Amino acid sequence: MHYLKQTTKIQVEICFLLMNLIFSLICYAQTPIKIAQDGKVGIDLPANTLPSQELHVDGNFRLTDHFYDASNSSGSVGNVLTRGANGTSWTNLSTDSEFPGNELLNAVIHG
Repeated sequence: MHYLKQTTKIQVEICFLLMNLIFSLICYAQTPIKIAQDGKVGIDLPANTLPSQELHVDGNFRLTDHFYDASNSSGSVGNVLTRGANGTSWTNLSTDSEFPGNELLNAVIHG
């Protein structure tokens, strides 16, 4: 037996608003935005270039708040963002003696 998920009027209106926002960004943005068939998003990519990651930015970007790691933590002041087997995580350099120095090249200092 199959059951259809009920869709409320509010859900339909939110979906419509999001579709309009995406359409506006694609059509009217001064910076070209590409959305690939696999869902990857590219911002300001050269012609005939598809995004290679979930978010692919060609150029500078500005972040005015926090980066979040794989466990959805924004870290603490003085932490560095490292990449491990299970994704990214914030590490405290002053207490983590296991942190290899060459991995610092792959880290972003949080401050």
